[in-house]
Amino acid sequence: MKAKNLYQNVALIMLGISLAFSLASSVNAQVTIPQEIPEGVHNCINGIEPPGLVRAVDIAGTAEVEGTNYYYLYAYDQEVPENPEPVSAESPNWVGYPSDLVISLQSDRCEIEHLGTPGDRISLANVVSQVAARSLTLNRFERVIEAVGRENFVARVESWDTGDGQYSLWDEEEWALNQLNIDIPERLLP
Repeated sequence: MKAKNLYQNVALIMLGISLAFSLASSVNAQVTIPQEIPEGVHNCINGIEPPGLVRAVDIAGTAEVEGTNYYYLYAYDQEVPENPEPVSAESPNWVGYPSDLVISLQSDRCEIEHLGTPGDRISLANVVSQVAARSLTLNRFERVIEAVGRENFVARVESWDTGDGQYSLWDEEEWALNQLNIDIPERLLP
């Protein structure tokens, strides 16, 4: 009887140790960050609480405004999907739907300007200056066009209408589309 209790106690201790190591390794796991993102931003990203909330990031857009570098990132709670920018507007990537993460870096000081939740739609001008919001949005749209092609991006813009008249472009989106000479559907204008 005593041997059975001893065996159970040892098994419980081993299980506890295993869980502790598992938890410690997941807490200390580094976020997968693209090489293009400077080291100064890594600490901001790796310091996001709770640990594990962001497991990987991908660059959506970058901008430099008045000595401050801005990074608009897609933050994932898993690895970045193989195809984060699907070509067709009819085939969104629901499996790897990211959160928006905006970080500013000035000298060596980085700051998280915004960390949303997946599907959370906010104007970047609500978290950074209008100039920075416009620059980030333009760079983001240029990157999408590079990934999926101009024709597919235009089709995506056309798909933004929800049909209930509730969707309208923010200033930075309208400005960026105008910079890219993309016709904006009348229903998307405020």
